[in-house]
Amino acid sequence: MSRQEIQLLKNFAGSHRLLLGLAFTAGTAAGFASLLIPLSIGKYYALALGTGSPRGKIFDMLPIEVSNLDTFFLFFGLVILLYGIASYLARQFADKAAETFVKELREKLFARQLRQPLDKVFRRPVGRYLLRYSGDMGSIKRLMSRGMIGMVKDIILLMMGIVLLIYLNLALSMLILGLTSFFMIVFWIINHMLLPGVNRLRSIRSSNLAFVGSRFEALMTIKMAGREGVEVKKFEKRSDKMFQQAMFLLRRENLQRAMVPFLLYGLLMGVLFYGSVLLKQENTDLDGASLLVFIMFLITIIPPIRRLLYVRRHWRDGMLSLSKVMKVFQEDEDIQKKQLSRINTLHVDIHPFNLDFDNGKVLHFHGLSLKQGVISFLKGPSGSGKTLLLSMLAGLKKAPQGSIMINGTDASTLSLESLRSKVSLFSSEAPLLGNTIAGVLGNPRGQREDQARERIQYFGMHLSVDDSLKIDIGSGGYHLSSGEQNILKLVRMLINPRPLMLLDDPFSKLDKQNVHKLLALLDDIKDEHCILLAVRDDISPTISADSIDQHGAAVSLTY
Repeated sequence: MSRQEIQLLKNFAGSHRLLLGLAFTAGTAAGFASLLIPLSIGKYYALALGTGSPRGKIFDMLPIEVSNLDTFFLFFGLVILLYGIASYLARQFADKAAETFVKELREKLFARQLRQPLDKVFRRPVGRYLLRYSGDMGSIKRLMSRGMIGMVKDIILLMMGIVLLIYLNLALSMLILGLTSFFMIVFWIINHMLLPGVNRLRSIRSSNLAFVGSRFEALMTIKMAGREGVEVKKFEKRSDKMFQQAMFLLRRENLQRAMVPFLLYGLLMGVLFYGSVLLKQENTDLDGASLLVFIMFLITIIPPIRRLLYVRRHWRDGMLSLSKVMKVFQEDEDIQKKQLSRINTLHVDIHPFNLDFDNGKVLHFHGLSLKQGVISFLKGPSGSGKTLLLSMLAGLKKAPQGSIMINGTDASTLSLESLRSKVSLFSSEAPLLGNTIAGVLGNPRGQREDQARERIQYFGMHLSVDDSLKIDIGSGGYHLSSGEQNILKLVRMLINPRPLMLLDDPFSKLDKQNVHKLLALLDDIKDEHCILLAVRDDISPTISADSIDQHGAAVSLTY
């Protein structure tokens, strides 16, 4: 367990002391009640049969007076009631603690991944991250409820039981301790041997999840190319690989499960055999009543022994999942201490720099200054780095140190939240989120709602008869044309204007009329904003180079 994982658990325990305290208290009460049951049976023998064995009178050590059978049955009923209530509360508090831990971890994980730069988030296929929100969280929940809280409760119960067993008979107790310790070591070795197989199965599952996600995203391409059969065969091969690995693990885990009752009943048989040997000895202090109480105690502590034998498995799976989740938190934080001060006037200076890629490609970025009152155009062919530069300006990807200066501050040293609060970015590739027009625009209210309606109509997009923004457009605007989706993406940016406005290839899906409308609208607001538009080197069929020169300054990129 890493230091960060230990600190995470400490922080949770510190902020939920009451909940964990209740779980342990209820568990201890349930364990104490389960031990009182065989003690009470020993007292019953004393009252009903008149047995006088001193080993059967442990009950008399309790601070309670039970002198007749009527009082005994009242007490015994209360013990059973205590056991039932305490057992329920112990499970309830433990499960609530586990659910709370997983809920907080899941929310922190989601927030952390949303804050990461895009080049880190999409380092692997998106589907590979989904397992962290489903299967991993189940393993982590069991780690908390059974592997930690349950383990502590069972250890407490086992310690109380062993103390009582030692009081009854030291030799039999040492036999139990020795055999139990041996079983624990055997199970630890088996779990350690299974760990690589569990890790492989987890990787196969996440890989298959990523495969399915990528194929669903490219469903139209698959249908147009007639690749349904090919993709089905690919998935069947992957599914078969996962099945074979799962069966490999199941054969070994089922053998482990079968060993538990075999070993525990073997332990009971060993105690019975050794007890019978002791009873035959002339100088033994063990009698039949004491052996009966001893066996009752042993049967009581067998369940916690069984759970402790399994607990290593919960730790194995839980810590494997937790370590995967913690890797997200262990990556270098991109959020720095510097914050942009309150901005009245914004200016951005991009210094010339090059980027070298592993495939040998080199991108050349020229110097560029962005100022309020001027619309700047970034021209370049496809692949020249226009989108990459805009992503750096928006804080979506890390910029080389000293390459971008915002109001004289190096952008690489700025807090990402601070930077993004000053930048709005339009990209036709950024999907819409929501099922209605209002939803994809961020549910604007008041003046912003009126402005959204006005901007939508300005670009020639029709609303409902009553001009409502609650129109159902399908998930992510599925029911809209690509041009209508683009208009909503533009409106989304325009009703949330920020000091630095970046537009990545905004003309590609607009007709000529809307291109000129967009340029006219940007002309109206340029005095309050720094505006940068990235366009293809061949401009666009709907706009001429003269039109760009008329509206602002242009800088070309090369590679």
